[in-house]
Amino acid sequence: MLTTDTHIIGIQGSYTPDNLPSRILNNVTVPLFTQNQDGLYESKLIQSVKHNANFTRFDFTLFPNIIFTDGKPFTSKDIQLDFKDVKTTWPDNNHVVYETTKSFPPFLAYLTKPIFTVNPFRGIKGDYLITQARFVSGGDRLESLTLTPLVVGKPKLIYKFYRTDSELVTAYKLQEIDEFTTTGSIASDTFKKWSNTVVEESSDYTKVASLFFNLNQPLLKEKDVRLAIYGSIPVRTLQTMGNIAVSPLSPTSNLYDSTIPRIAENPEVNKSILRKFFTQASDSAKFKLSTSFEFINLAHAIQEVIQSAGGKVTVDVSGLQQGELTDLTLGYWSIPPEVNQYFVWHSSQKSKSNITQYSNQKVDKLLEDFRATDSATMQREYMSDFQKKLVEESPAIFLYYPHTFTIRRKK
Repeated sequence: MLTTDTHIIGIQGSYTPDNLPSRILNNVTVPLFTQNQDGLYESKLIQSVKHNANFTRFDFTLFPNIIFTDGKPFTSKDIQLDFKDVKTTWPDNNHVVYETTKSFPPFLAYLTKPIFTVNPFRGIKGDYLITQARFVSGGDRLESLTLTPLVVGKPKLIYKFYRTDSELVTAYKLQEIDEFTTTGSIASDTFKKWSNTVVEESSDYTKVASLFFNLNQPLLKEKDVRLAIYGSIPVRTLQTMGNIAVSPLSPTSNLYDSTIPRIAENPEVNKSILRKFFTQASDSAKFKLSTSFEFINLAHAIQEVIQSAGGKVTVDVSGLQQGELTDLTLGYWSIPPEVNQYFVWHSSQKSKSNITQYSNQKVDKLLEDFRATDSATMQREYMSDFQKKLVEESPAIFLYYPHTFTIRRKK
């Protein structure tokens, strides 16, 4: 029989049924494709994939007799993925065809989004079914979600959503929730003293704490200035917050290049480099740094690095929340799950998602070549060269993958 055990989990953030966090979606459904460590794509839904010679047409055949978690049949018409410049047709219930306007070998990388419908809530091949949703009064923001197990032995899950980390901590203290995950070591240090609580430490490799430079700022256009700031940030400070990062890729990716060294920390040499630039351009040696309260100590450390060399930094802890792009932006960056980082760094995206305004012809070419081949070997080579060049140029500094602490009440 199914278990009657209920587990209540707190999650920080504002969510609607259309943007559920992955930890919930992974319980209730699967994506069309996942990528293994060899760079190959696998699927529990698609039986076969055929493409034409120039990679502009992709024909998918579904496995037979797939059903949603609510028992309804799953057909190709339930695959509703919206892509710009891609034509989608459904020849019958077992086939879906995508036609792109240009050759695009890595198309499967963009089909890793979980298959899930909202009205009604249902997924495919999941261990759970969403059976109840409560909303905050007067809106579509979720207050809680109830997941009922479809597998013997698994507990009933209730997810409750809170706007801030401090609300999560309070909810745990009031016994509203049994578990939550935080990146704040202060909270973890508090609960380590509780005899009825277990604190588990791990690392989150889906995001990286990063310092983005606005390359429209005259001094920040100078690579030597960016590298001097990079080499002045204390590594010891970063190590208390997470595992040191170098690359814009996750270490869990099969395309991650672990041989790339971090730029050496050398505060005195780098301070003299910064002082030289700041003295020559005193009017432009003034920066605004946007961040959030979670990063305030690190923001002040970066502020100290720059101001000790004669520059001036104003720290704004509300700018990041408002989406403001200032001279320096410090916060978590969600690493694109499909690995292809064309939209983040290619010069053609400067008015869109390339927030640093970075432009480099070699990087552009590497990103273009990566998108133009389906060879796992060549993709690995292009992505390795891309990582090396980006770290060398440093339009952004990748600081650390955060430590996470799961606070769980003993049963």
